[in-house]
Amino acid sequence: MHLRWPTRFAPYVFAAAILWALYRGLLGYFGGRMFKDQPIYALLVAFGLAALITVGVEAWRRVRG
Repeated sequence: MHLRWPTRFAPYVFAAAILWALYRGLLGYFGGRMFKDQPIYALLVAFGLAALITVGVEAWRRVRG
């Protein structure tokens, strides 16, 4: 049995991996430069964004369904 999906989706998986690595690397670089001397602010911003995204997703789920 031969599966076609690995050759079909491999380019997309490869592109997604490259974009994810660039995104995370640049986020770390610029975040490190921005919060160089204030790591507590970086922590607060990270938790604030995580909470905001969580609340937004849950609100969207409730409205939608």
